[in-house]
Amino acid sequence: MSSGTLRNLTAAGEAPPALCRESGSVHRPTLMSTDRDMPVADRGSRRIVVLHNAVAPDAGSDEQDVLVQVSAVESALRELGHVPTVLPITLDLEQAAAQLRQLQPDAVFNLVEALGGTDRLMPLATLLVESLGLPCTGCGTATLLATSNKLAAKHTLRTAGLPTPDWRELDAPPAAGTSPLDTAILKPVWEHASLGMGDDAVIDLSQCDAESEVTRRLVRAQQSTGRPPLNST
Repeated sequence: MSSGTLRNLTAAGEAPPALCRESGSVHRPTLMSTDRDMPVADRGSRRIVVLHNAVAPDAGSDEQDVLVQVSAVESALRELGHVPTVLPITLDLEQAAAQLRQLQPDAVFNLVEALGGTDRLMPLATLLVESLGLPCTGCGTATLLATSNKLAAKHTLRTAGLPTPDWRELDAPPAAGTSPLDTAILKPVWEHASLGMGDDAVIDLSQCDAESEVTRRLVRAQQSTGRPPLNST
């Protein structure tokens, strides 16, 4: 992430930049083009909390990746003259809220990707920040809930008449307008970064008993990832 990406947190000699609002919550500061070429010394310094999900020492590389992002954001913020504080959080939201109140940041740079070992709880971070009335980068809770659930997102696209591949859901009839599937790709409903998706996530339904094969692979994927069942697309 380049330092230019972070200039939207700064407006020299002015009050904090205008903020976008969605469902009454405060979100990403609007891009400020006037300070793009302004010397760092002339920009207002802000206290920025870099919020991320706590990562266990023995976590996999996919979870450790957020720490690389944290380091890049922290360095860029310092380069721009801001005062960043890195704050890892867990499902102990009371502790997180107390820490944010104590730090009293001007804004929160949200990098939380998961909580409690699942992406499904990611919106808890934005809910917390919004409840404290703090400006925050990235999507708000309403947007995260509408897009993080793949099934909900596909239903929204289909209802709006926008193209999206046909799909099947566990224990549910095919969605209206769907055609029989020749090939299926098993995907987690909530998780991102292709969690649990290997070569065996692709199934040629014409070469097997579709229902039993999909069920078998879903169970195996759930056992290997420890996450809720997937859906097929």
